[in-house]
Formats: sequence, C-alpha cells, structure tokens
Amino acid sequence: EKWSRAAQEQGTRALDQLRDGVQEAISALGRGFLAHLANQGLRDRLYEGKLDAQDYYRQLLRLVYRLIFLFVSEDRGVLLAPDSQAQARDIYTQYYSVGRLRALAERRHGTRHADLYQGLRLVMEKLGGEQACPELGLPALGGFLFSPQAVADLGACEIANHDLLDAVRALAFSTDRNGRRLVDYRNLGSEELGSVYEALLELHPILHSDAHTFELTAVGGSERKT
Repeated sequence: EKWSRAAQEQGTRALDQLRDGVQEAISALGRGFLAHLANQGLRDRLYEGKLDAQDYYRQLLRLVYRLIFLFVSEDRGVLLAPDSQAQARDIYTQYYSVGRLRALAERRHGTRHADLYQGLRLVMEKLGGEQACPELGLPALGGFLFSPQAVADLGACEIANHDLLDAVRALAFSTDRNGRRLVDYRNLGSEELGSVYEALLELHPILHSDAHTFELTAVGGSERKT
C-alpha cells in the first residue's frame, strides 16, 4: 500500500510537471510570435480584433500538441514511413527531427535567427499534406491537427530560435530534486495527454500585441466542459 501511494504521488508530480511545461511552452511561443519583426500582420489582426486572444491561444495549444505528437512518435520509432529509404531517414534525423531540437535546447539558448522553426514548419506542412514526402521519409497523416486550418494565423509567421528552444526545453525536460531529466514521451499515455489538455482549457490568455507580452491565467468558465 505504501509503495502504491508513493507511485501514485510520483505519477501526480510528473503529470503536474508536464502540465507546467506545456503551459510554459505555450507562453514562450505566444511571446515569441508577437515579438518577431516579420509578424506585423499577426500583431495587426490581434490589435484590430480580427483575431481574438482566445483563438490565438488555441492555435498555440495546437502547435504545442504537434510538438508533443512528434516527441512521442519519434521516441516510439513510428513517425517515419516503414518503407522509407535510409538516406531519407538520416536527413530527417540529422536536420529536421524534434530530437535534434531537444539536443539543441539542452545545450544552447538560441539566436534571433528563425531557421529552426522554418525546418519544423516544413515537417508539419508535409505531415499535413495530401501526399507523403519520401525525401524525408514522412507520411501524409491527414486529420485536423496538422492541417493549415489548425494554426491558420501562425502558418506564415516566424519565431526566433531562442524562443522556439525555450518552448522545446519546457516540453522536453522536467526538474526535480535530482536535477533536470528528459520527459519520458515514449511511455506517455493518452490519458495523461488528455488530462493535461483539459487543465489547459481552464487557462485564459492575457496579451498586449503592441508590447509583445503574453501570459496565461486560470479563470473559471465553460471552455473545459465544452
């Protein structure tokens, strides 16, 4: 019974850390997109009310769940097409994988350049397309998550490497009394992901597009129930 209680407490802490990491990643992306000079159109849409803060938040949440999907599928070895060529797999792993982003996030803070997100965006576009991408070994997944509509206002945006790596670092690592360690996405279950997603629906964004600030606060409402 004592072992069972300890395991349950450990699982609860891990879930809380994952939830905090996802929230931190959304905030980092939210600030990063607002701050990049290339995204004046995004700032204008927010300022003019053509895109409201809650819709912006939903798109950021979907982007984070794209990253989580890639973490899980890469770690389980199921992302790339089974019949893909070895050269294509090597190109993906070395230059386009989120595993590469995690390695960079562990040892670097990143620069103002936006090349890392440009590579990630290419992967997401290929996964959401109607045809597979044999050059990278990627299948065409279909579905809403990787569709252009899921992140309609972020599709053409840029984000600095340091902001993207901040988000990746928040998702990829957790910190406890033993230090920093990789989140075990290989064994992450759908129930854990669902629990995190539900908790995030209780959060509401506060942003100032002119000041490039973005933060999340817990507010009661019907979003989670809906």
